[in-house]
Amino acid sequence: MPAIVKQIIGDFWYPITLLLIGVMFLDQLQGLGWAWSLAPYWICGVGIVFATRFHRSRIAFALILILIAFHSATFLLTSGAPDDSVTGQVIYPALAFLLPINFVVLAFLRERGVLTLWGGYRLSLIANQIVFVALFSSGLLGLLSVENEAALNAFWADLLHARMFAPEFDYWTYLPQPALLATFVCAIALLGRYAFWGTPVESGFLAAMMATMLGLHYIAEAQDAAVLFSVAGLILGATLIHDVYRMAFLDELTGLPARRALLSTLSSLSGRYTIAMLDIDHFKKFNDTHGHDVGDQVLRMVANCLAGVKGGGRAFRYGGEEFTIVFSSKSAADAMPYLEAVREAVGATEFVLRGDDRPKRKPKDGKPLKPRNPRNTVHVTISVGVAEKNPDHGGPDEVMRSADTALYRAKDAGRNNVSF
Repeated sequence: MPAIVKQIIGDFWYPITLLLIGVMFLDQLQGLGWAWSLAPYWICGVGIVFATRFHRSRIAFALILILIAFHSATFLLTSGAPDDSVTGQVIYPALAFLLPINFVVLAFLRERGVLTLWGGYRLSLIANQIVFVALFSSGLLGLLSVENEAALNAFWADLLHARMFAPEFDYWTYLPQPALLATFVCAIALLGRYAFWGTPVESGFLAAMMATMLGLHYIAEAQDAAVLFSVAGLILGATLIHDVYRMAFLDELTGLPARRALLSTLSSLSGRYTIAMLDIDHFKKFNDTHGHDVGDQVLRMVANCLAGVKGGGRAFRYGGEEFTIVFSSKSAADAMPYLEAVREAVGATEFVLRGDDRPKRKPKDGKPLKPRNPRNTVHVTISVGVAEKNPDHGGPDEVMRSADTALYRAKDAGRNNVSF
């Protein structure tokens, strides 16, 4: 399975699973009774504390949004379903319209901390929206006459309930068409953001936004709404754990598991296993000649080849231009064909260096670019040292040292080969 497919599945399976569980088992979950009315507060509150601790401001403010939405909807809509009051006709649809937009805005912001000046700005942005809706739904706190206040509320109600499509699009829900359209557009924006940046935060935001909007859809059933808002909080909590894990255990440049993940894997090895140490040949010279940016691209290319290793091997970035592949329950002889396949895949992959005269972008007139100069196409190779667990080794550290020694033998033998 391609690495990109594995990443997409890894980023989306848990938020989508939590959302589906919340929807499919809604009746059973709400049977827990009054406890669900407090669950969103507990779940989001704990999530905010941990998100603040781990400096994940986007997740912290998204949890704050969920809390505000849940509290506002359940506290203000005392009759349950949105009615003909100002709350039902203005505040509820305004909340439903602004909520997905705020999720997208947070997704596109950078991490700047919660208890910081930037965190204060973002909190004030949320607070200003609350103040804006409160002021205009209350006739600017009594500054307007009764007639003008009614006219203002009617204007906002008409705007927030505007029908741009046939009634069939919204007959099934309390959510008006502007809110449904905002949700759809924001879902596309989050998917686009994920396509370009590929972090688990966007997938978590998408599922949490959908759970929150479903909570607003079920607002007439207090326990159903509480369950779905709780699910939204759980999704962001799982997103926080996933994001922190990714930062701690994955190499940011290559996307491979980093040394910390390697140490964790080594500590769990037992019985027969094989460790391979890999090194990019002449990488320092390549880096000095073509620059660190090109060197980073080479590292990513090699890592992509290593990530596709077969035979149950798992690739790690050890550091610099060195990588490690661990085969659990395999002897060195069993692992050799897979390592040879990886070595050949790296050597066969073309790496194109952009020439000085090559345009940075494709011409707007659609004409093809100049043919690439063969001198700008290079290949890189790797050397591999292999060692397996045997009675002479006291543990994984000694096996790694043996593999490292074998790596030096591979280099001394002319590089671009596998040595045991």
